[in-house]
Amino acid sequence: VDQVEEKPALALLRVGTDGAPEVHRLYPLPTAYDRLEVSANGRYAVAFKSGGFKGVFQNPNEVALLDLTKAPAEGTNPRLRTLRSFGSAPLGVSFSPPMALPPTSGTKRTLAVVLAENQLSLLDMDHQDRAEVVVPLTQLGSSAAMTPVEVAFSTASGSIFVRAKGSNDLYALKLVAKTPANKTENDYLPVLNQPSPGKTANDMALVSDGGKDLILTANTSNDLSLIQADSSQMALELVARQGH
Repeated sequence: VDQVEEKPALALLRVGTDGAPEVHRLYPLPTAYDRLEVSANGRYAVAFKSGGFKGVFQNPNEVALLDLTKAPAEGTNPRLRTLRSFGSAPLGVSFSPPMALPPTSGTKRTLAVVLAENQLSLLDMDHQDRAEVVVPLTQLGSSAAMTPVEVAFSTASGSIFVRAKGSNDLYALKLVAKTPANKTENDYLPVLNQPSPGKTANDMALVSDGGKDLILTANTSNDLSLIQADSSQMALELVARQGH
């Protein structure tokens, strides 16, 4: 029996009338991807290739952007993008909750943050035709290796916080308004700051206090730090006492 090779595709399933899963939509893909991240509300997805993906003539920096609330459309859903890179392939993707972008606009959009060694790429999922914003995590020519592993979003301050292995500091990206020169440019710009005072964080979490967002970090020095999300300044440091 001749076997017909199935072309790569992403299947969106739903529960059928008989309670069994059925294919609701099928999104054709030009190549196979081994990683998929979906936003918390189930609307957006990004397919990409992991660093260990093996294949002939593969582009490791190509990603497929999908809007799962819309039907497949050739060229736009999925939309293929090759991300600008400093030599590293995507490690993961984190989606923001719907947040005002630019922060003063009142228009809520979703960002996809693509993590790669020594860099981040920000994608506006509501304007997928716009170029990605690349944020380097090291200075040009540096031999340091910064691997982003955790992302937190402050919708109140319009900020993104990133924890990276190899760094003594967190990375804080404050999103500010920008006037685009044309429709393919973004209307926001990330301003990079490193708010931690030389502490190496093992973990971090976004907490709220009286309507203000704070970043809580658990540090390798056996203490906790609270960082104000709106100013990226230290708010409090809690030191563990010996014997307690």
